[in-house]
Amino acid sequence: MYMFMEYIFVILVVRLIKMTIDLDYCNIFFNVNNKKLRWILCIGVYLAAVLADIIFDSEFISIMESFIIMYIIMQAYSGALDKKVLFASMNVALECIADMGTSYIMSDGIVMSSINNYNASGNMEIYYYFPEQFVSIMLFYFLIIIVKNIYRTKEYDDMSYNWLYFMLLAVMSIGVWYIIARGLILTQEGLICVGAALLVMNMVSYKLYESVSDAYRYEKEYEKLKEQMDIYECQISTSIENDRVVRSLRHDMKLHLEELKLLAAGRKYDELENYISAMTEDAKPLYNMIGTGNPSVDGILDYMCSKAQDKGVTVRRKLRIPEDVELSTYDMNIILGNLLENAIENTLKTDNPYIELTIKYQSGPIYINVTNTCIADQKVVDGKYLTTKTDIEGNVDKGYGADKADKVKQNNHNRVKHGYGLDNVKRCVDKYSGTMKLNCTGELFIAEVLLYVPVKVYKK
Repeated sequence: MYMFMEYIFVILVVRLIKMTIDLDYCNIFFNVNNKKLRWILCIGVYLAAVLADIIFDSEFISIMESFIIMYIIMQAYSGALDKKVLFASMNVALECIADMGTSYIMSDGIVMSSINNYNASGNMEIYYYFPEQFVSIMLFYFLIIIVKNIYRTKEYDDMSYNWLYFMLLAVMSIGVWYIIARGLILTQEGLICVGAALLVMNMVSYKLYESVSDAYRYEKEYEKLKEQMDIYECQISTSIENDRVVRSLRHDMKLHLEELKLLAAGRKYDELENYISAMTEDAKPLYNMIGTGNPSVDGILDYMCSKAQDKGVTVRRKLRIPEDVELSTYDMNIILGNLLENAIENTLKTDNPYIELTIKYQSGPIYINVTNTCIADQKVVDGKYLTTKTDIEGNVDKGYGADKADKVKQNNHNRVKHGYGLDNVKRCVDKYSGTMKLNCTGELFIAEVLLYVPVKVYKK
């Protein structure tokens, strides 16, 4: 009974691994159409396949089973019927190749010593089945990696060679298993080979870790660049809109002045006041335009302040920046964009959304201060922004209803981005040998930045 349960356990594990590889194979050629349906089909097919493996012991049934499994799983993917049949057949062919390779490897007396040890008890099948399935799965996975990267190479010109590392790991794993199964590990040569294989596998694992780290860093840099491109796009849109308002007012100014003259001459003061109010309302976008004279900051400040005011945030500005200060537009977008974005997100959670922005230049350093109202659970530890609990917990404690559910979810999502944005600010500040200080006093969150920048020197 114990041996039978052990055999069932091995079948469950083997079938689960094969199912995972089959899903990876489907993802090479098809796009999933219904994820929920895919999981339902996988669970149903998995249970049926395990039952078939236990009841039947036939190569023909195994081949038919592999084809049916692939075909059923592919129903959750989008694609033509003939294409699904073709790639399901190709998957079966790869499994057959892996099984033939396994038979060749196992025929050379591999694990026979282990089998003979249990031959007398009549339980040799389990001791042959497990190593056979291990080698078969490794070879099948090896073939899937090759197919995946051949297919991707046709789609992309520059391909990563990380898949070669995975193939090397598969080969080394089979080699180590071969040495252990044949009992060669007890010899000096076997120990040397296993030691060398483990060393190589550790080196390959480190290279894969480096590759994953690089990919993560590139992804974050891409997100940062995309964010800056979005800011540039919004700046251009804002500038175009402001330019349209200016041209419209300039075009109609003569008519407006004539009308004002007539109203004043006719002593129609109420109509005159209403007319001036209408002109003031049309020119309102111009009042919000920021014109420090330094193009490195005007664009981002104009965009972020307009964004805050559109959301009902009161913005107070104190700006004093000379035109001849050398500032990187890219760096200032990161610094001011992230500080103001975080301030807007924070202050919108309060009943009194308010932001005060101060930028001053004094003989070398530029001082930036962004102060905003915030909720009471803000914390700053070692210069890093923290909270005592999540946004969801805080809002539940305050008794917020279902009408604020979406806002709670968005705040929780923004909390993740908050720390990363401040890290970007800190990185840019360090480029200027500057400092960044975060502080929370009562219901005010204060971010202070000090940058050391040169001033252009003009020759007379």
